[in-house]
Amino acid sequence: APLTPVHHGAMPAVCELPDPKVKPHRTIIEFCCGNNSLLGQVDLIKEAKGCQVFRINEDHDVTTQEGFDYVDRLLDSCYGPNTLLMAAMPCTGGSQWGNINVKRPGGAAKLRKHISTFKKIWKTFVHCARKLVAKGGKIINEWPRSCKYWKWPEVVDFFKEIDMDYVEFDGCMLGLKGRKGLPIKKPWMFASNCDKVVRMFKGFMCDKSHDHEHCAGGNTKATESYTMQIVALIHRA
Repeated sequence: APLTPVHHGAMPAVCELPDPKVKPHRTIIEFCCGNNSLLGQVDLIKEAKGCQVFRINEDHDVTTQEGFDYVDRLLDSCYGPNTLLMAAMPCTGGSQWGNINVKRPGGAAKLRKHISTFKKIWKTFVHCARKLVAKGGKIINEWPRSCKYWKWPEVVDFFKEIDMDYVEFDGCMLGLKGRKGLPIKKPWMFASNCDKVVRMFKGFMCDKSHDHEHCAGGNTKATESYTMQIVALIHRA
């Protein structure tokens, strides 16, 4: 399959990445992102001008050899120093809700399945991140601050290996709103080996000046798309 960057709208344009020997281009590879992520809407964000965004989602299924080969080939094609791997790996198995759902009928089996799937995705991510860092590229991993995966020894050790730093922020301070129009206090954390990303997101903890909607149900799914403010900061960094 051809390597397809995302543009405004549902249908991506088909083209190969530019030859890195000819001219460096700024590239973002979204790893396990939501289908409606604003990060790839380059026509809507002035900070995204000149950036190509490649979206690796459920359709690519990086737990399969085909999906692994696709993203691996994408990394081979990119110019490392101007490339960011933006990881949004599913955190269902590490969610605090798991403590509740595991007590429901079938909950334990579902939790084991979520964790098993994550381990397969994590294996591909480690390969990709290690490969891109060796080429001089940058990494961001995002999960809620409460996600248990942050404390897994293999996660802690690998992020230490690739020199990741951490920054915490709340979605309500960067335009995240729910179905009722109220801010959602999603407690995010980014890990990144790009110091500009860490600096850019500091200082956005909730100032308690507003009411919130709960980050649950349909609101939770909507947060996968980020906000215009969040993606603008990522592109700027």
